[in-house]
Amino acid sequence: MLKTKHKNIDTFDRVVILASVVYPLTAVPQIYKVYSRESADDLSLLSWLLYALLETIFLIYAIRKKLLPIIIQDVLWLVVYIVLIVAILLYG
Repeated sequence: MLKTKHKNIDTFDRVVILASVVYPLTAVPQIYKVYSRESADDLSLLSWLLYALLETIFLIYAIRKKLLPIIIQDVLWLVVYIVLIVAILLYG
């Protein structure tokens, strides 16, 4: 069972779950900028590939430890990284 399914979810748990969704969304303006300008010249493919690789390690850890807020955050960050990697491949 995931740790956030316990009966004792307090206010801070809710804040952390919300933050785990909101935090990766902070990259949306960058994604919009890259895709709207059709330019990824300032982005490093190697950096974003390494970010995705390391995020995958954190995601596996979170899944193994059943840490729902971290799983949510890591999945969303992986989506961000993949979207930006695709942009670099398309427009870089």
